[in-house]
Amino acid sequence: MWGSLKEIAKREGCGIHDICSLVDEKKKPEMALTAAIRVFVILYFRAAATEEGHAKAGHGSFAGMVRRAHREDAKVAAGEARKFTPRMS
Repeated sequence: MWGSLKEIAKREGCGIHDICSLVDEKKKPEMALTAAIRVFVILYFRAAATEEGHAKAGHGSFAGMVRRAHREDAKVAAGEARKFTPRMS
């Protein structure tokens, strides 16, 4: 799971913590965070099994991921999201 999260963070230009925080915001309250992250990882790669799939899914920036999660954030909505540096854990 951690290797997959590192790969996703690299592709999206963000840190693992950023992804986990977003998943935590969007998951159902009764779902464990670890389970929600596993589901996210599976859905991410299923949506983008090829490079063409990644492009069609809109992958490539954390700001895009936040928009797809329908998070209310004025800076992100305006396309001014801060750039994240992937963190190594």
